Amino acid sequence: MIFNIDVARAPFEFHVLFIKRVSPSAPVPENLCNEEATLLEPLACCLNGFSRLGEIEKDGVIAIVGDGPIGLLHLQLSKKLYNMRSIVVGKIPFRMQMAERMGADAVFTFGNGTEEDVSDFTSGRGADVVIVATSNPEALNFATKIAAKNSKVNLFSSFSNCKYVDVLDAVSLDIPLGIIPQENTTFGTVVETTDLLRLPVVGREKFIVGETAIAISHCLVVRKGVKAEDIDVLLSHEQVGGFTTSTSAPNCLIFLL
Repeated sequence: MIFNIDVARAPFEFHVLFIKRVSPSAPVPENLCNEEATLLEPLACCLNGFSRLGEIEKDGVIAIVGDGPIGLLHLQLSKKLYNMRSIVVGKIPFRMQMAERMGADAVFTFGNGTEEDVSDFTSGRGADVVIVATSNPEALNFATKIAAKNSKVNLFSSFSNCKYVDVLDAVSLDIPLGIIPQENTTFGTVVETTDLLRLPVVGREKFIVGETAIAISHCLVVRKGVKAEDIDVLLSHEQVGGFTTSTSAPNCLIFLL
């Protein structure tokens, strides 16, 4: 569950609801090699991110902050699906060169003058969509500065060395809402959020104003012809286990790495 913190509205009581389910396996097309098939999962995540943005104006401007694999996937999707003019902001030269070869209309090095570069490219309007695909905490503040009025910002990446209290501090007249996690029903309550709600500012200057439950759906990608009962061992990151209560493979042993 996530909830919003607002600076202007009154608080109300809330309850926790988190929904989880595991989808069946999805076959990999035979014309894909194993290396290509490994990109299906991150590609699906990027597609899901675009779908959650709602209606996107075609021929608009998208700014992608981050020149890694996820950023470059967003670049290609923005071109294929929306024909958007694209900006990639990065730091690593060979990745930025790759972004240019993939069709980025502008590639800027992240630094002190990058905000002005984006402003010049968009004639002072800013980006219609901003995708944050880097764990650099500075990217969050940067994204708010380059976003156009009524734009959409997708915080696709988590942030290293970023605490939930930073979200609370950021809520202001300029940033009216913040979103932080409350609980998942397998791993339990997020302790950092519980501590945050004990701060004196909560209930005085900033208030809880809403909640939502997000359905988690994992999909196991397999070769065509492989059935759930054929899977004996599944190796997984521990976070996946924290969002999963069962699998469609009846006798599968799951090892959390």
